[in-house]
Amino acid sequence: MRYNKVTDTILSSKEKLIIPVLFSGLVFLLLILFQPFEYRAYTFFRTIGDSLLSAFLVLLVTLSTRVVIPYLFREQLKDNRMFINDGIEIILDIVLFLILSFCVNLIYGGFVTVSYSTWLGLSLKYILIFEVLFIPLSIFIKHYFLLYLPFNQNEKDSFVIKQNIEIPSESFTKKIRFTSKTEQKYVEILPQDLIMIKSWSNYIEVFYVKDQKIIFSLLRNTLININDSIKHYPFLFRCHRSYVVNTNKILVIKGNTRGYQLTIEGVSSKVPVSRSRVSLFNKIYTNNE
Repeated sequence: MRYNKVTDTILSSKEKLIIPVLFSGLVFLLLILFQPFEYRAYTFFRTIGDSLLSAFLVLLVTLSTRVVIPYLFREQLKDNRMFINDGIEIILDIVLFLILSFCVNLIYGGFVTVSYSTWLGLSLKYILIFEVLFIPLSIFIKHYFLLYLPFNQNEKDSFVIKQNIEIPSESFTKKIRFTSKTEQKYVEILPQDLIMIKSWSNYIEVFYVKDQKIIFSLLRNTLININDSIKHYPFLFRCHRSYVVNTNKILVIKGNTRGYQLTIEGVSSKVPVSRSRVSLFNKIYTNNE
């Protein structure tokens, strides 16, 4: 089956916090160790102070662009009325850093000794250094490191169990109904069209196929509350405390006895199978072949 759209799994808030904290720490170390621009003329304590301030500004900026803004506009993101990719994040980083830097200089009287043009040039130099470091690192963290976070294992320890599996879809005509806790919002899906459910905080993301496209719906609910809706379908398996997957949609399984990483049809993010669920997963997956 060929899809027109691939939707990435939304990272949880805790996972997203890794990037701002890591970036701010790297900025502090970069300024302390290499002392670019006028830092070499500073005293030790001023270098420490300015480095901490810059790191704090970077923390605020990246926290805003990676966590706060996606959370505030989660409904628009969910309904595909807007999107935030790496390019937009970079633009937001630059704009917010300039605004915060301007405010700090204004509050502490920096413009008394420094002109606006000098401040702008210096700020752009800092941003250039930060973004040159952040752009590849941010992409690497989001697309590789975070996807494998639950396992913390070496690639040499993993193995491919199945690849490019083709399993016939079951014929079910009765739709599964997933509702929010208030029952004001719901989504109805044929069991064979369900791809995956991800739980984070008090919400679940339901990924499914509709009109040859992969889309998702965000509902205020938990996996425990929807368990009765899926328990009659053995191919819908809760492989992790935060995930339910359709085993018929699995393309590749990698891992070992410490856990698996699943590649799901049409989803770019890897889905974990927790260590405690490996044996049951093997049994159910084998029976569904």
